[in-house]
Amino acid sequence: MHGLRSNSTKNVLGNALSMFRQADAKSTSTPQARTSGSLNPTLTEPSRLTIATECMRYSMRQTGPMRHSATGLANLEWPAFTGPSSRVIKTPMDWCDRGILVPHEAFRWLHTEIRQILASFDPFVLGQDWQTKVLFNWLDRYYIQAVHHHHHSEEQLYNPAILAKGGVLPPKITNDHEDIISRLQVIPSFRARIEDSEQAAVMEFKAHLLQLVNTIDDHLAEEEEAYPSALRSSTMTEADEKAVVDQIIQSMGLDGNKVLLPSIIYAMHMWAGRDAAEEMVNMHLPAPIRFALTHFWVQDFQANSLAVIAALQGTEAYQPSTPQCEICTVM
Repeated sequence: MHGLRSNSTKNVLGNALSMFRQADAKSTSTPQARTSGSLNPTLTEPSRLTIATECMRYSMRQTGPMRHSATGLANLEWPAFTGPSSRVIKTPMDWCDRGILVPHEAFRWLHTEIRQILASFDPFVLGQDWQTKVLFNWLDRYYIQAVHHHHHSEEQLYNPAILAKGGVLPPKITNDHEDIISRLQVIPSFRARIEDSEQAAVMEFKAHLLQLVNTIDDHLAEEEEAYPSALRSSTMTEADEKAVVDQIIQSMGLDGNKVLLPSIIYAMHMWAGRDAAEEMVNMHLPAPIRFALTHFWVQDFQANSLAVIAALQGTEAYQPSTPQCEICTVM
């Protein structure tokens, strides 16, 4: 995948990695430090964002400004336009409709894939024991974390902003979030039981996860009734909402965006089309986030999410690949 880059670009990114390492070595440990995927567990999330910005600026100084086409990066075959999968918003009318679909369509796409994975998940069949490790690792990294990030963003940033502008949201939204999080927390417990060859655990796990994704889909539909209505009845403007979304993107940090943003762009090709997906990448993402997405995260998404999903929907033994350049593990 990284062979697509020129040698000069590789050198620039190598220098950026050196910058990252130097700053990483100087950082100190904090309770808020995010350790997933880092070369050094002492680097804090605000430091990551600062360094990402500097790496992006360094690369731009060396190679010149670039607009990034989300449809061709990493030789990824992006999906065709099919329209929204929402039960509620079949034809988005305005920014109030479109805003809520941006994250929701990504989760509905993930749920469709998870249902197909569960249909093939049978780790006690000879030669399919690999499925347990690969599935639970993927769920923990690319699904459970994504749901946590999304609900945290709604509760801590999006909902308070709407309420401050006079919008009204049903209390059920928060109650549902608490219920969903409690169900997510049960998922890892099935792993140990399955690894201990407990036959009943497989059926219980599949039933639990299937019920969970169905429950979340119902929750998403209810939100797609509530949020556009609350936005339209409030004094919030499209510019106000964009400012809140920018806060959400920043609050998720590099790791949160790495986990969720590629799925959002992927699903956006389906529900909104290629032009809308490219506009979001080029016009609405902060420069350091766009830089990391287009240089590193799409490749990670291809290797460690899309390829994993495809493998889990089959039966051939599979192990996810590791990034081929060190900076991908950092960014």
